[in-house]
Amino acid sequence: MRVRSLTVGRGRKIRRGLDEENQTYYEVEVEVEEAEKVEDAKAQAIRLVENWLHHPSDLDQAELEKLPWMSYIRRGEKADENESAWLFVNTRGVEGLVRALKASKKGRLQIKNFEYAFSGNQSQFVRRRRLRSPASMGRVEPQAKS
Repeated sequence: MRVRSLTVGRGRKIRRGLDEENQTYYEVEVEVEEAEKVEDAKAQAIRLVENWLHHPSDLDQAELEKLPWMSYIRRGEKADENESAWLFVNTRGVEGLVRALKASKKGRLQIKNFEYAFSGNQSQFVRRRRLRSPASMGRVEPQAKS
């Protein structure tokens, strides 16, 4: 059997009081170049996902929304919270997102209702694009970079 890619997903629920619950799910897809490296790839993927679960502030949607996203439509103005937008990679507070994007397979992450990716000819920007599909809501799907 030849394994070409491996997908690992982990999630956790955190109960905050009687009625409030926070659910987080991360999934990573890794390309496996050599058959004998499958277990190594799996272990690395599990460590990566477990790290995200235990350090959620790096990829917390509420924290990402607080960043100074700039509007594509209204040049020079801050974007609305549900608007596709961009910011510089060296913006304070974006460090965790930049690390996660660098670790992703295709340089893209889906976090709740946005897809995040690098943009610019030198990847000097991070862009967020609003997703329309309800199936993608509430999931993070980083993929190891090739």
